[in-house]
Amino acid sequence: MIADGPSNPMYYWALVAVKDSRAAYNNWQKANDFLQPLVDATDILFPSLYMANDAPEAFEPFAEESIRECKRFRKLCYPYLWPRFHQSNPVLAGQFIPGEDMRAQYEAVRRYGANGMVVWDHNNIAWSNFPWFQELTQFINSIP
Repeated sequence: MIADGPSNPMYYWALVAVKDSRAAYNNWQKANDFLQPLVDATDILFPSLYMANDAPEAFEPFAEESIRECKRFRKLCYPYLWPRFHQSNPVLAGQFIPGEDMRAQYEAVRRYGANGMVVWDHNNIAWSNFPWFQELTQFINSIP
């Protein structure tokens, strides 16, 4: 979304972090650099940090690099987290991520210096019954 003036918030959706190789990483940064005019008109960056597989250790470098990229642009960073596996994985798509893995995501986002996070889901069932939400509540309550 692009809007004029300081009263209208500006948003930039970061490209997905690439850690496969140094060349792929450099290409990712160049693609983001191409968006510099949009980033300059943006107040906050909202990278999407969605898990596609059940390997929670893969989340750490993904989150770290995405948040670092926001900081490189000197913008506030509020990553989007979704407590379900991404649809790019046909086996796990839409299934809930275990609560302890979501807790690890919340902690990683904080540890790598994001200014906050946006946690969302698309169902209309009370969230308080889900492990991801219980972990989120405990995480929030643990912040001094």
